Formats: sequence, C-alpha cells, structure tokens
Amino acid sequence: MPDTNDPQQDESRLIDRMMTDLLSTMDQDDSDMRSTLIENGDDIRALAEICRQTGVFEHSHAKFAEFKQHLEDSTPPEERLVKSWAWLLDRIVHSPTTLHMRGAVRLCVPLVALYLPPE
Repeated sequence: MPDTNDPQQDESRLIDRMMTDLLSTMDQDDSDMRSTLIENGDDIRALAEICRQTGVFEHSHAKFAEFKQHLEDSTPPEERLVKSWAWLLDRIVHSPTTLHMRGAVRLCVPLVALYLPPE
C-alpha cells in the first residue's frame, strides 16, 4: 500500500496537476502559441522550478544539456519557445509509458521556461 504521507508522491501529484491545468488552459486559448505561452509564463516558471527539484531532473543534467544544445543548434532564437513547447508535447504524446510521459514533463518543462522572455 502506498504511503500517503510520502513527499515524493505529493510532488508527483502536484506536477501532474499543474501540467494538466496548464494544458487545459492552453487548449482554451485562441491566441497564437507564442502569445499563449508568454501569457502563461508564471505557471510555466512555477512548474519548471518544481521539476528542477525532482530526482529525474537532477539525474538527467546531461540529457537536459543535450536537448538544449540540439534545440539551439537547430532553431532560431525567436522560435525556441514554441519549438520547445512542441517538443515537450511530442515527447508526451509519443511516450511508451506513463513513466516516460512524466519524465518528459520533468525534463522538458524547464527547457520551455528557459526560453520565456524575462519577467
């Protein structure tokens, strides 16, 4: 039986809920994607901060750096925000398991936040 007082489970549920809420909000906005991402920048930054504190992110710095380098090598600066979001969605959709999907969120949301304009 799972421990209901486990902080990691609470963190995981929080990340899942925040990502679900963000996707729902994004789905309801008719603006262009870049504008919508910027409008939701505070939520993206908050989610990214929590993701950066997870074990998955901490153990995957090399993979994060690889994603970032690939994106920067292949995408003009003005397109990186939308491209990083599209990449996150693609990794979620094509994840073979829920575990992979959750890992994609924890690795890629901080990448999206990186390309948001400064506050």
